[in-house]
Amino acid sequence: MGFAVANPDYSTQFTLTPAEECRRSRPLEDEVTSFDGSLRIGVGPRIASTWPHDAPMVLTEFRQDVSGWLHVPKPVPWYLTELLATVGDANVKSGSHRTARLLKGMSSLRHSVHAVVELKEPLPEEQAGEIYGVQKNEVLLLSPGRGEKPIGWPYVFPGVIGAFDAYEDVEGPSRVAEFRRWVSLLREEDEPALEEVGLDLAELRLAAGEGLVHGFTVINTPDVVRHLAKDPQVRSVQVVEIVPAESDA
Repeated sequence: MGFAVANPDYSTQFTLTPAEECRRSRPLEDEVTSFDGSLRIGVGPRIASTWPHDAPMVLTEFRQDVSGWLHVPKPVPWYLTELLATVGDANVKSGSHRTARLLKGMSSLRHSVHAVVELKEPLPEEQAGEIYGVQKNEVLLLSPGRGEKPIGWPYVFPGVIGAFDAYEDVEGPSRVAEFRRWVSLLREEDEPALEEVGLDLAELRLAAGEGLVHGFTVINTPDVVRHLAKDPQVRSVQVVEIVPAESDA
């Protein structure tokens, strides 16, 4: 779970090994902490062209050896990685004007646009939701990047079916509430495993405490992305890729 939070530029799909299948009934706290043995994971760039079911992925695994050392796959940076790192950096110019020029006259019937949207000011989830609406293919960015990847929380979380039931008592569709619930389950003894995937427990707790949305990624029509670029509460919209619409693919 932490791997997906630390890498909003990648899609992940977890599968359970037979040994893990037997542990589904164990308390949730045991699932959040580091595991024994191995966990297979599919990792691939979060791209628009095949979202969400057919994204190309490489099957790799987390492994924990007898010494307790956690072996974690290291994703290769790509263009989305670079754009995410600019979120919250006031020295980086807004990409909205370039986006408007790029999408001018582009048909919403024939294209899909993958973009990173940064808000002028971090907003509570309810206010941010009025900007991005109900999207099933974006990641909320719950911290600034400022040279690194921001904390991300996907709409469709790539958890293990039956293993992560952290959100069953969360009222409503609040994804910030989901994030806060997950962070509340983390303990100091989880810090080594979190550091291995690129997360800091103190930063996670800070983001959970603030509960603010700094931006989001979106995959939608050119019309929707153009509208986002004009929103007065949006600082920047930067295009990651433009692909043929599903009907034309």
